[in-house]
Order: sequence, then C-alpha cells, then structure tokens
Amino acid sequence: MDSRTATTEDLTPLYFAAESGHADMINFLIDSGADIEAKADFGSTPLIHAASKGQLRSVEALLERGANVMATKDIGGNTALYYAAKDGRSDMARTLLDAAKMRGENLVDKGNNSGYTPLMAACNGDHLDMAKMLVEEGAGTRD
Repeated sequence: MDSRTATTEDLTPLYFAAESGHADMINFLIDSGADIEAKADFGSTPLIHAASKGQLRSVEALLERGANVMATKDIGGNTALYYAAKDGRSDMARTLLDAAKMRGENLVDKGNNSGYTPLMAACNGDHLDMAKMLVEEGAGTRD
C-alpha cells in the first residue's frame, strides 16, 4: 500500500496518522503524495477525523499543509469545528476559527445537515467556555 492507497472503507494512511496525532507522519505522507482532502466512505476527511478524535497536533499540521477548513464536512454535515465544540476543545476551536478567518471565511455558524451549529453542540455538552468563545466570535444565539 502506498501513501495514496485506501482500505475498503476508503481510509488512507494519512487518515490513520491524523487520528493518532502524528504530525511528522502527516507531513511525510503529504510530501509523498497523500491526498489531504481524501474522504472516507462516511464523508470524513483527515481534518474532520483528527478533530473528532481530539488530535490538536494533527489538526494544526493538516491546516498548515492546506487542509480546507470550510469544505470538510462528513456525511452528517459536521465540520471540524462542530466536533471541537461538542467536546469542549477550546484550543482546537480557536485554531480552526483562526484558520477560517485567515481564509476570509466565517465558520462559527456553519450548521450540519440537521441545522445544529457548533454553539448548539457546545451548549448540549455544557461547555460554557466554548459557548462564550463562539458567541464572542459572532455565533448566533437566537436560531
């Protein structure tokens, strides 16, 4: 299997490096031709998967290498920010929000397929600090 080969679920070596927080491996695989935006059967990219597993180092490495913070939605429409908010990972949320801002995008109110936003996920998980940060970043509180 080379760095571009996928398993039966369309999981690439980059996907496994991202879920494990191995930033050096992520860089090696991308340098070797891995597709940074490759989607698994369930629509997740390495960036979303890293966020869903709480792997800040992987998220940072993928963003530094050009992962698209806005275009990465899994089959449920969840963004990497949604997962960070759901788990109360403020450091990861800040990294993702800053990456979106640098690209001139607004990620804070991007809802999933059911209309749930990162703020709703933070509130559901009782992550007050996360909710405060999202509201300070402009998250809507009335929708």
